[in-house]
Amino acid sequence: MITSTVLSSNKYRAERKKKNPELKIWKNRKTLAPFSVADIFHLLAMLYYFGIVKLPAKKDYWSQQQYMPKHDICTKLGMTRDRFAFLWHHFYVYDNDNIEEEEDTTSEDDE
Repeated sequence: MITSTVLSSNKYRAERKKKNPELKIWKNRKTLAPFSVADIFHLLAMLYYFGIVKLPAKKDYWSQQQYMPKHDICTKLGMTRDRFAFLWHHFYVYDNDNIEEEEDTTSEDDE
Protein backbone atom coordinates (compact mmCIF):
# COMPACT_ATOMS: atom_id res chain seq x y z
CA MET A 1 0.00 0.00 0.00
CA ILE A 2 2.79 2.47 0.86
CA THR A 3 4.68 1.67 -2.34
CA SER A 4 1.57 2.22 -4.46
CA THR A 5 0.99 5.53 -2.65
CA VAL A 6 4.57 6.58 -3.47
CA LEU A 7 4.03 5.70 -7.12
CA SER A 8 0.64 7.45 -7.31
CA SER A 9 1.94 10.56 -5.54
CA ASN A 10 4.98 10.79 -7.82
CA LYS A 11 2.78 10.35 -10.87
CA TYR A 12 0.42 13.08 -9.65
CA ARG A 13 3.43 15.32 -8.89
CA ALA A 14 4.78 14.81 -12.43
CA GLU A 15 1.38 15.57 -13.98
CA ARG A 16 1.06 18.79 -11.96
CA LYS A 17 4.57 19.86 -12.94
CA LYS A 18 3.85 19.15 -16.59
CA LYS A 19 0.58 21.14 -16.51
CA ASN A 20 1.99 24.11 -14.56
CA PRO A 21 5.78 24.29 -15.04
CA GLU A 22 5.82 28.04 -14.36
CA LEU A 23 4.74 27.72 -10.72
CA LYS A 24 7.19 29.03 -8.14
CA ILE A 25 7.10 25.76 -6.18
CA TRP A 26 9.05 23.89 -8.89
CA LYS A 27 12.14 26.09 -8.39
CA ASN A 28 13.25 24.65 -5.02
CA ARG A 29 14.79 21.28 -5.91
CA LYS A 30 15.14 20.06 -2.31
CA THR A 31 11.49 20.71 -1.52
CA LEU A 32 10.10 19.17 -4.69
CA ALA A 33 12.12 15.93 -4.63
CA PRO A 34 10.08 12.86 -5.55
CA PHE A 35 8.25 10.99 -2.79
CA SER A 36 10.00 8.09 -1.10
CA VAL A 37 8.69 5.37 1.20
CA ALA A 38 10.40 7.15 4.12
CA ASP A 39 8.61 10.40 3.19
CA ILE A 40 5.22 8.68 3.29
CA PHE A 41 5.91 7.08 6.68
CA HIS A 42 7.15 10.39 8.07
CA LEU A 43 4.16 12.27 6.65
CA LEU A 44 1.71 9.75 8.13
CA ALA A 45 3.46 9.85 11.51
CA MET A 46 3.29 13.65 11.51
CA LEU A 47 -0.41 13.65 10.62
CA TYR A 48 -1.05 11.21 13.46
CA TYR A 49 0.93 13.47 15.80
CA PHE A 50 -1.01 16.52 14.60
CA GLY A 51 -4.21 14.72 15.58
CA ILE A 52 -2.95 14.28 19.13
CA VAL A 53 -1.14 17.60 19.63
CA LYS A 54 -3.48 20.27 18.28
CA LEU A 55 -2.15 23.68 17.26
CA PRO A 56 -4.00 26.50 15.44
CA ALA A 57 -2.01 26.11 12.20
CA LYS A 58 0.29 23.48 10.67
CA LYS A 59 3.13 26.00 10.43
CA ASP A 60 3.10 26.32 14.24
CA TYR A 61 4.70 22.88 14.59
CA TRP A 62 7.92 24.37 13.16
CA SER A 63 7.75 27.59 15.17
CA GLN A 64 11.01 28.78 16.70
CA GLN A 65 9.32 31.24 19.04
CA GLN A 66 10.42 31.06 22.64
CA TYR A 67 6.93 30.40 24.01
CA MET A 68 5.97 27.67 21.56
CA PRO A 69 6.68 24.03 22.42
CA LYS A 70 9.26 22.16 20.34
CA HIS A 71 8.02 19.30 18.15
CA ASP A 72 10.92 16.95 17.44
CA ILE A 73 8.95 14.90 14.91
CA CYS A 74 8.88 18.02 12.73
CA THR A 75 12.19 19.68 13.45
CA LYS A 76 14.77 16.98 14.24
CA LEU A 77 13.84 14.38 11.64
CA GLY A 78 14.58 16.57 8.63
CA MET A 79 11.10 17.48 7.42
CA THR A 80 11.08 21.21 6.70
CA ARG A 81 7.83 23.13 6.70
CA ASP A 82 8.07 23.68 2.93
CA ARG A 83 8.76 19.99 2.27
CA PHE A 84 5.79 19.02 4.43
CA ALA A 85 3.55 21.48 2.56
CA PHE A 86 4.74 20.06 -0.77
CA LEU A 87 4.09 16.46 0.33
CA TRP A 88 0.74 17.42 1.83
CA HIS A 89 -0.41 19.06 -1.41
CA HIS A 90 0.85 16.25 -3.65
CA PHE A 91 -0.05 13.23 -1.49
CA TYR A 92 -2.16 11.06 -3.77
CA VAL A 93 -3.43 7.58 -3.00
CA TYR A 94 -5.21 6.46 -6.17
CA ASP A 95 -3.87 5.88 -9.64
CA ASN A 96 -6.38 7.41 -12.06
CA ASP A 97 -5.35 5.04 -14.85
CA ASN A 98 -6.39 2.03 -12.76
CA ILE A 99 -9.67 3.70 -11.78
CA GLU A 100 -10.56 4.30 -15.44
CA GLU A 101 -9.75 0.68 -16.30
CA GLU A 102 -11.94 -0.55 -13.44
CA GLU A 103 -14.82 1.70 -14.59
CA ASP A 104 -14.49 0.38 -18.16
CA THR A 105 -14.60 -3.21 -16.93
CA THR A 106 -17.59 -2.52 -14.67
CA SER A 107 -19.61 -0.90 -17.45
CA GLU A 108 -18.96 -3.85 -19.77
CA ASP A 109 -20.13 -6.30 -17.11
CA ASP A 110 -23.36 -4.36 -16.57
CA GLU A 111 -24.46 -4.71 -20.19
